[in-house]
Amino acid sequence: RIKAGLLHDLLTRGIDDAGRLRDPATHRFKETAVGLVPVEWEVERFGGHVESSAFGPRFSSALYAEDGSAAMLRTTDLDDDGNIISLSLPRANLDLGGYAHHFLKEGDVVISRSGTIGVTTVFSGYEVPVIPAAFMIRFRMFDTMNPTFVRRLFNSPRGRKLIYGKMAGGVQSNITSTAIADIRIPVPNPEEQRAICRVFDEVNESLAQTRRQLDKLHSLKSGLMHDLLTGWVAVTRLANAVEEGSNAA
Repeated sequence: RIKAGLLHDLLTRGIDDAGRLRDPATHRFKETAVGLVPVEWEVERFGGHVESSAFGPRFSSALYAEDGSAAMLRTTDLDDDGNIISLSLPRANLDLGGYAHHFLKEGDVVISRSGTIGVTTVFSGYEVPVIPAAFMIRFRMFDTMNPTFVRRLFNSPRGRKLIYGKMAGGVQSNITSTAIADIRIPVPNPEEQRAICRVFDEVNESLAQTRRQLDKLHSLKSGLMHDLLTGWVAVTRLANAVEEGSNAA
């Protein structure tokens, strides 16, 4: 809940020059097409910050192979926050020269366009060349837009609402690169975009550490329960230890 609340605040209030969240009581805000934003921010077309975009290519399923020359990034390989959850991406034997213009570069933004629409990730590299699957769109950004900021924005409830407002189709909804490019988004300056991402990443890492500690405690509890219920550990000895600890406290 803290993470979700912080993300909302970061994407609506931003961070001032002192490194603190802006406060409506002490900072100036303005009403825009996407809601209230700091006066320092602009509201602009996403496409104005996109150098190029492309749909993922289609090819024969017969080309899939475990030791293929290239890998595919699919919507199903991502969780709702845009993290890659697959242990290994599916591969295919492709003509690398013929598909070179489809290969993802580090920092490319990839957005799902059908099925689960709007899931956004940033490509950070892989052991073989990677192309986006057919239901993904690749966006290569200008320096005015931080790819990680785009990911955080579009994966947030506010960003998903902006994307869903551009969807088309009936039974099988979808969205085009043109429609995504036309979305108007709040745009802090690049330095503030980086600061927002840095703060969010720090909270994310703290959350991950807490989850790891919780998993460790669950494992210790399970092990202890096993020992108690199988007689490996004497209950009276443990009870005495607890009592001694309580008295000492």
